[in-house]
Amino acid sequence: MFTEKNTGTNLPAQIEIYSTDGNEYHFLFIAKGGGSANKTFLYQQTKALLNPDKLYSFINEKIKTLGTAACPPYHLAVVIGGTSAEMTLKTVKLASCKYLDHLPTTGNEHGRAFRDLDAEAQVMALTRSIGIGAQFGGKYFCHDVRVIRLPRHGASCPVAIGVSCSADRQIMGRISDRGLFLEQLETDPAKYLPDPSSKHISGSVVKVNLNRPMDEVLSELSTHPIRTRLSLTGTLVVARDIAHAKIKVGSRDFQ
Repeated sequence: MFTEKNTGTNLPAQIEIYSTDGNEYHFLFIAKGGGSANKTFLYQQTKALLNPDKLYSFINEKIKTLGTAACPPYHLAVVIGGTSAEMTLKTVKLASCKYLDHLPTTGNEHGRAFRDLDAEAQVMALTRSIGIGAQFGGKYFCHDVRVIRLPRHGASCPVAIGVSCSADRQIMGRISDRGLFLEQLETDPAKYLPDPSSKHISGSVVKVNLNRPMDEVLSELSTHPIRTRLSLTGTLVVARDIAHAKIKVGSRDFQ
């Protein structure tokens, strides 16, 4: 239960196989990081949530809890409804990968799933107003938003919120009698980035000494507004969660 070992192979993996019509294999490969997986949430709500004021207030409250730990700007997915908790969560993961972009944009009397484009625009506007941005404030908390409406049982109204991080690491593939095909991905993403000149960057630089207690460093940083240019000098230890755990164990054993 409590002893873990790194397999060194990136295995075991989550592999799901479904039977479909036709004589082709279709694949969705997802190189999923822990950050975005850790920011997947399920909320068991009721029909009382299903009016615009309450729904968007609820979504606004919950997306703020995503924070920046999963590397924004995010590809945000919101799923409302679902005939089971696991169906809702599976849908939010696929939606965050844009795997459900082909869904119709209206529902029908048979309860078909659909994308709500108006809701996507409204949620995107919410993400730009909360002030979190891409970690240091601003409006670019999300690259895009997907909102999926599913049918539900009358006694339940599950809502799932999930993200794919800014890296957005997934690719589709297909094998048919014509060969093997992989989705063509962007090879030069830098062309979409702005190219700021020196006039866009403040000339003043604040020097910060890191060789002191972290509380003092954080207190000083808090006095400067977002976008302040900093020159950091000293030792900074950066570690992922597993390293934090090892450091804690080492400190405990040393004591």
